[in-house]
Amino acid sequence: VVDGTKVFEFVSTGLLDAGTRLISAATGVIGATAGFALPSAHAGFTNAAVAGCPASQTASTFVIPVTGLKVGQRITAWSLVGQVESAGNTATVDGDLRKLTVAAANITDASIGAITQVSATADAAIASSKTLATPEVVAADEQYYVVVTVTTAASTDVQIAGITVTTDVV
Repeated sequence: VVDGTKVFEFVSTGLLDAGTRLISAATGVIGATAGFALPSAHAGFTNAAVAGCPASQTASTFVIPVTGLKVGQRITAWSLVGQVESAGNTATVDGDLRKLTVAAANITDASIGAITQVSATADAAIASSKTLATPEVVAADEQYYVVVTVTTAASTDVQIAGITVTTDVV
């Protein structure tokens, strides 16, 4: 304010930002179906933040919470970051971005965007992403997470380094 006249006005919105957020697998936990290890000792990542699923596992799960979101942001897309070690056999990877919503009767759990049947029969980086048909607006009573489900054949393994979540603001 200069002599009672507004020269400019700055309003802080709490740094409601847009962009792609990288979330490490180190924040995750082993899911309901055994198989994953964190850190992934079977592939030599004993000191790294990589979750691994060894050979001959069926529907092993790993859960990564989506952290750092702010109320009012919109989730527009997400992706898995990882690698498949195949040895000529098939490994499949599924990922499901899910939302927990607090309600008086119970907490509800719903899928908001899944990546299904990423399959590889040769060594490959996981490069699968999901753009949401309708952006998901983050509310104060919601939490988000990704459940990764992996099935490996003999001599195959999967390494999950993390996820990315892309947001914008209205």
